[in-house]
Amino acid sequence: MVSHDRPITGGQVSTKQEAFQRALRRGHSFAWDRQWAQAVAAYQAALAIVPDDPAALTGLGMALVQLGRLPEALTVYQRLARQNPSNAVALEKVAEIQEKLGQAGEAARTLLLLAEAHLRQHTIQGELAAVTAWERAAHLAPDLIGPHQGLARVYERQGKTRQAIQEYLTIARLFSQRQEMEKAIAACQAALQLDPHDAEVLRALDLLRQGHTLDSASLITMSFHAVSLSGSSQDNPALDAREKAMAALAERAATLPTSDEPSSLRDILNDEGRKAKDEERNGDPSSVIRRPSSVGALLTRGLEAQKAGESLAAIQAFEEARAAAEDSAAFHFNLGLLYQEQLRFDEALRELRRSVEDPEYALGSHFAMGECYRAMGQIEEAVRHFIEALKIVDVSGTAEGEAESVIELYASLADTYTARGQREQAIAFTNALVSFLSGPDWQMRAAQARQRLNEASAEAGMTVSLGEMLDLQATGGRVLKAMADCRRAIEQGHIMTAIEECYRAIELAPFYLPAHERLAELLAQEGRLEEAAAKYGIIAQTYRERGDVNRAIAACMAQLRLSPLELGTQETLIALLLQRGQLDRALGQTLALADAYYQLAQVDKAAETYREALKLASRLGSRHTAVQILHRLGDIDTQRLDWQSAAIVYKQIRRLAPEDERAMEALVELYFKLGQSQRALAELDALLHLYKRRGDIARVRNLLQELVDTHPDEVGLRERFRAVGGR
Repeated sequence: MVSHDRPITGGQVSTKQEAFQRALRRGHSFAWDRQWAQAVAAYQAALAIVPDDPAALTGLGMALVQLGRLPEALTVYQRLARQNPSNAVALEKVAEIQEKLGQAGEAARTLLLLAEAHLRQHTIQGELAAVTAWERAAHLAPDLIGPHQGLARVYERQGKTRQAIQEYLTIARLFSQRQEMEKAIAACQAALQLDPHDAEVLRALDLLRQGHTLDSASLITMSFHAVSLSGSSQDNPALDAREKAMAALAERAATLPTSDEPSSLRDILNDEGRKAKDEERNGDPSSVIRRPSSVGALLTRGLEAQKAGESLAAIQAFEEARAAAEDSAAFHFNLGLLYQEQLRFDEALRELRRSVEDPEYALGSHFAMGECYRAMGQIEEAVRHFIEALKIVDVSGTAEGEAESVIELYASLADTYTARGQREQAIAFTNALVSFLSGPDWQMRAAQARQRLNEASAEAGMTVSLGEMLDLQATGGRVLKAMADCRRAIEQGHIMTAIEECYRAIELAPFYLPAHERLAELLAQEGRLEEAAAKYGIIAQTYRERGDVNRAIAACMAQLRLSPLELGTQETLIALLLQRGQLDRALGQTLALADAYYQLAQVDKAAETYREALKLASRLGSRHTAVQILHRLGDIDTQRLDWQSAAIVYKQIRRLAPEDERAMEALVELYFKLGQSQRALAELDALLHLYKRRGDIARVRNLLQELVDTHPDEVGLRERFRAVGGR
């Protein structure tokens, strides 16, 4: 037996190191070939020799992740992070795995460590990576103060005053919710040092000094209030984009020839040819048309006139450039704004329709088009373009993973105002939207309002758009607070309190349908199914009147889950699905409606609805579904004793499904009832042949026995029965 106290010789150390290196290389080789299980075994063998080797631990962690063994991988990466707290790769992996395992709080705290590790690099890249880590941590754990403290510190050092103030306000909110008012006030004072005149910070300080708690809803109200205090018509998305367009045109003009003289041998020859033709045509050399200026010269002339405030001269130069085939998005956008200033709205819209297709100018173009249509009194078109502009602004600041939901909210907002038919409401909404997107720092204020909405949406458990908040206007913050209180009550199991909060939100904003939807959910949860179903019915009807088809469909589905025999709702749902072109879903709902009519013994209505379903099945090319529907129609005709119609239906089935046994049996019976024995026997022979081919002789005898018993006078039946051994 070898003593453990025996000293290790140089040869043993060499052998041990060689064994470690072999195991490590095998692990790398298996990992390269994506043989993860073998890689795990090899890395573990290496670690048995050198337990804390970073390369072996890193390889083992990677292989375990690939195998989905996340808890084990987490332990490995945590070992690496403990070995070296500055190991950013290990900390990143720890955070990723914790997030996948649903450990959001732990992942957020790990991201704080990751941010500090990045900062220790003392590089610009490290600082940017730290900001990303803090932002992720804030998203995972909204109530964690550390990420916002780090962001405020970095933004302040970078000179990003507005972003730093935003973070200090968030810190103040979180401290106030913990009832640590002195720390909350200190956070506001830190923000005030950056901008002593910031209206939002001053308002927050007033609330804190009065003993009020800051929450996302109150900060949203403050954000929108700040708009009305600082709004100005001198800045908006269109005017901001104009600066970019003029810069782009100046750069383009600099790259083009600006001389009016021909610049190449081809130009000279072309000029001479034109002169000769003109002299020949006019007989007068002095009447020769001069060669037009180059595009570069025209752009330069137009820009100089525009900067000098000579709009008409600028328009003339740009129109000549357009005639010379200038066709850039910046050009059309800039010319569109010049036309707009001259109240030439139709010409402005013509140019802006060209520039709106370019992502660089989409926001400014939509805003300018909205202004044009509003000036022309076409409020519906104005609303559509203003909403498109707001959507672009809103989506750019939406929390990760929420963009699609926000886009969906905007999909029907314009239709909502059009369908309401209330011009005054549309005008009020337009005025609020223009005010919100105008004035100094409108971009920063929009981003700030969106962040507040992200926080409040998380608290209320629903996605909210800036458009909806502008729609609610003054009550928006209080409505979201009521919805947030409702969610907290639900989480605590206080359903009646939650219902009361819903009613409070509805009282503040009677037409805010998400509050009605939450109320319907709670009523259903309380077992008040009739009330909940009725509420969903009203919601569906309202969404339909507003033109919001998707939400109307969702409300109809919710109502039918509670009250499946609401046939009027089923019909509405089918119409909505057809409107959306969702034929497969419409077919399913039409069949469900027909079945419901059948169960209620409304046979005529059931047959009519099955025929509608059959049309849909034909449009979809669903032969199998069509056969199922025809069987139901055949059953109905048979029950009515309308044997002739039933036979026609079953023949249709035979054409679609030639070996449908049920249809063949039905036709045999129907032909006998109709006195068409030869047809009945021909159909029977086809059916018997099918059974025999399948080797189902017992089924042949049984069928013939049944038919002979039912129709004893049919000689052809008795003959066939005797042929298979019957009496």
